[in-house]
Amino acid sequence: QIEDDYGIQVELDSRALEDAGLHPESPVTRSLAGISLRSALRLILGGMDLTYLIKDDVMLITTKDAASENLTIVSYPVVWMNGDFMSIIDVIQQTIAPQSWITVGGNGSIQPYALNNEIIISQTEEVHEEILGLFRNIIDKDASSTDGSVITRMYQIEDASPLPDVEKKVIEICSAALGEQSDPKAKITRIGNTLVVQSAVRAFQVYAAEVIRSLQGIKNPQTDFSGANLP
Repeated sequence: QIEDDYGIQVELDSRALEDAGLHPESPVTRSLAGISLRSALRLILGGMDLTYLIKDDVMLITTKDAASENLTIVSYPVVWMNGDFMSIIDVIQQTIAPQSWITVGGNGSIQPYALNNEIIISQTEEVHEEILGLFRNIIDKDASSTDGSVITRMYQIEDASPLPDVEKKVIEICSAALGEQSDPKAKITRIGNTLVVQSAVRAFQVYAAEVIRSLQGIKNPQTDFSGANLP
């Protein structure tokens, strides 16, 4: 059903499902019409204590125990925290899958990388989705700020594969168009299917938004850590 409704290849981890007493052919009768893929996965898998992994562009449905042994490492830019890494680390570990972290006997880990204002997290796909959701709800600065504070916005990419080096391309286009009004310190990072744009220059943020909107497969901004929407 997920393959038909969302156009993504799905495979079942038959061994893990059978070990958990679940039959791979068990039918799913829940309607998925009109809801996002993430919501559909939560509805279908949550009640059976299952989760998913993305391996070789294929979604693998497996148990949470099996998934806990297949971790993905992701770097998250957290410039808006102004170097206060421990605060965001504490929030993540206490509110998102609290029993999954190595500090309490789990497998997940999180470390600050001060040089790049990032935190490096090793976790399951499902936990990474929750972490990204947390960041999407963080409101830190006013977009109209003129004090030089970095503004961070996030954009969801429907399909990143046909857009190699999209981060570099957006910066190049903005720099060429804005000239002296551009931001040489601007940074664009890809986190899975999300683009994170960080810049203290309002003009760069506005133009970057227009460039991103014009690229095939990229939606409107999903998150604005500045506290205001783009025009």
